[in-house]
Amino acid sequence: MLRKVYEDKDRQEDAIRVITLDWTIVRPTVLNDKPARSHIKAVPDLSGVHGGSIARPYVAEFVVHQLTRYVAAQSTGDYIPLAGCCKTLWLLG
Repeated sequence: MLRKVYEDKDRQEDAIRVITLDWTIVRPTVLNDKPARSHIKAVPDLSGVHGGSIARPYVAEFVVHQLTRYVAAQSTGDYIPLAGCCKTLWLLG
């Protein structure tokens, strides 16, 4: 059932990898409607992770925080890649 979903994910990432700009793909685990808890974890792969979900507000907060840091750095001439350049990050709550 999920085979096509993962094949599509792989095609999306392959298309982005050839872009010469800095990029970061943020992929949440299963989204839930629970209130945000006290921590969030961004990992480059899901090795050793079994299940899990993350509150929607966490995902939004993570993306806004990363973009805010990036824009602020660009305005001062500093270079800060978004959560580490050119990778996929999985968000765990």
